[in-house]
Amino acid sequence: MSLRLLPLLLLACLSSNAIAAQAGADSTISRIDHILIEQKATDDSFQLFANQLQVPVIWPMVKYGPFSSGGLYFGNVVLEFGQFAALGGVAPESPRLAGIAFQPLKSAAASMLEFDQHQIAHGPAEPFTTYRDGKPQALWTNVRISGIGPADSWLFVCEYHFDSKLRQTAAFDELQKLKGGPLGLLGVKEVIIETPDLQAARARWKNLLSSAIEQEAGVFTLSSGPVIRLAQGKSEALRSLTIEVSSLSQTRAALAAQSIAYDDKGTEILLGNGNVHGLPFRLVQRD
Repeated sequence: MSLRLLPLLLLACLSSNAIAAQAGADSTISRIDHILIEQKATDDSFQLFANQLQVPVIWPMVKYGPFSSGGLYFGNVVLEFGQFAALGGVAPESPRLAGIAFQPLKSAAASMLEFDQHQIAHGPAEPFTTYRDGKPQALWTNVRISGIGPADSWLFVCEYHFDSKLRQTAAFDELQKLKGGPLGLLGVKEVIIETPDLQAARARWKNLLSSAIEQEAGVFTLSSGPVIRLAQGKSEALRSLTIEVSSLSQTRAALAAQSIAYDDKGTEILLGNGNVHGLPFRLVQRD
């Protein structure tokens, strides 16, 4: 390990400890565990990122009863590419951010109690169960959160009943060995959430993210992973992801090599331009 990295690692550790200290006894949300990307042709983008762009696979594209999905590790969070219309709603014509799964600080059951104390509407605990050797085994438990984000999105806490950190640690190590792959991928910096009423949205999100540090009005930093940023807009929507790369020049070359159309804004690259891989991603170079 380079000695130059030590001050940065110490700073990151101290920042995480500060956030944890602020959380207090009433905290229920630890961090963003994964972000849902909904598409009609889900497998196309999943295979593009997994194979040509070498983004580590957390789980392959699999059908789970009413929905199908695959998970890719983007440096500090998992992006779940899937088809979720069977869970409610209509499949989108173009790719969209469909939801945010939060890691609970303790458990799904503890989160429900905290939601009640904070008067946050939520659904029941919903375990996803499979069968092994003829016996039922819960893989994870979700608790849906209502009245915070856009009505057409899924916000929920997700408690895994296996050690999910093992996969993410292995994926992190793989991405480091690949030096971010062709894109020079470093991580997801921000989730941009659009709202026509910033003041009201800020109050709702602040109530949910009681463990977060609000760096500035409507910008919430959790224990690790992406920041949540509220932005003024015409409608309520999970608008886009800001993804950090090591070099925009390298990213441009990688996209061109795969014939992926993009909008070049100089200091950022936009993928959401209507092509088949028109994902709501903003790529920026880390300072």
